[in-house]
This record gives sequence, C-alpha cells and structure tokens, in this order.
Amino acid sequence: AEPVAVDPGARRFEATAEGHVDATRTLQLEAGRPARLRFALRPATPAGTLRLRANVEGATLRVGGDTFSLGTEPLELRLDVGQHDYTVEA
Repeated sequence: AEPVAVDPGARRFEATAEGHVDATRTLQLEAGRPARLRFALRPATPAGTLRLRANVEGATLRVGGDTFSLGTEPLELRLDVGQHDYTVEA
C-alpha cells in the first residue's frame, strides 16, 4: 500500500471486510515519523436468523438468558450457528 499523509496526534483507524469482524486501532502519530499499521481481520462467526411472531400480545421469548417481547409483528434475532435453548411464554 502507498503511504498516506495524516496530521500528527492520536488517530483512529478502522478496517472492515465482508464476512469478517471489524477491527479498530488508535495510534499516536508524530510529525515527520512514519508509522506502520497492520490489521489481521478474523472471520465472522456464521449466524442464522430466528423469526417469530405470537398470536397474542404480551408473549415473551427467552434465549440464552435474554428476554424479548413478542407480539403480532415479527421479531427477528441473529443467532450464532448452533444449538440454542429457548422458551416462549404467554
């Protein structure tokens, strides 16, 4: 990559790529001194979507210790791929 001129001081840099976890780093840059920054992005954990709707108001969904309100409008949750225990109550 080609060098980029940046004003001195604390600067925040972020790297993103589809299918990977974003990474952020902060560097204290000094005038006239080159700095090198490398990112090693980790692959994102595959996820699935759980989509639920209740036929009554006031229903709740418990997944992994979190509680969500359910109603007649669909609720969509992104969950890591794998087995999950969940409870629905009305």
